[in-house]
Amino acid sequence: SYYAFPFILLLAIFKSIINSQTILISAFNGMSLSVAFISCYLIVKELVNAKKVREKKILEYSSVLAGLFYIFSPYLINGWDKVLLTHNQVFLNPLMFFLLLRFFLTHNIRYLLGLLLVTFIFAPNFSYVAAPAFFSFYPLSFIFLLIYTKYIRKSAIPVKGLFIGGVLFIL
Repeated sequence: SYYAFPFILLLAIFKSIINSQTILISAFNGMSLSVAFISCYLIVKELVNAKKVREKKILEYSSVLAGLFYIFSPYLINGWDKVLLTHNQVFLNPLMFFLLLRFFLTHNIRYLLGLLLVTFIFAPNFSYVAAPAFFSFYPLSFIFLLIYTKYIRKSAIPVKGLFIGGVLFIL
């Protein structure tokens, strides 16, 4: 399928740099877990605002603990023997949620462009093949972000940016 072309091209580029398939697979899996951990860490840090020094230490510990809990949860460990192109949600879900969260809070177009670049590279994860995984996570996270932005942070929702991003995503 043509929608897997950017991801396969990215793997081919890395394969030309790294000569071993085993090292390539290990590097990609390590990158997946690293991005998942860092994204969960940043999500917790962004959602919880700490004002005092003592609260900031507790926030650091809880952010690290959340990231570790996410990457070591049994849900993530069970599926490694059946890896498909559409199973990159291990790191895509927290990464996309974090980028959407930052876009909602800062209205910075760079986060939206980062979202679109990630969806282009990992297009099989946003295609009709991955529809069950897509529709089980993204609508709920989008509703959460709308409620969080509007009622908890009391910030404006970037409707124009969301419309432009939605059109570019569909394209």
